Amino acid sequence: MPTNYKALDALILSTVTATPQSFASIFAHIEIHATCKVIAEEAGTARSPFGVEPFRVPDRRLQALRKKGDVRSTTKGWVLADATGARP
Repeated sequence: MPTNYKALDALILSTVTATPQSFASIFAHIEIHATCKVIAEEAGTARSPFGVEPFRVPDRRLQALRKKGDVRSTTKGWVLADATGARP
């Protein structure tokens, strides 16, 4: 069963701003970390008998949001794709 990532994506987008945010600071956000841990536990049985590391979940979601055009990666961290900081 596919996981619904809308809640996690919303949390990530609320954390990322026009100021660069490192992956570690995004993952350290308490709600994001807890949500990723739950998703990793659920996905672990479907993807691998060894489980999925929780940090892989926000990494995948950041890449999906990047491909959608919501965020972009810079040398200093993740920022909203719109340079003004406004969310679409």
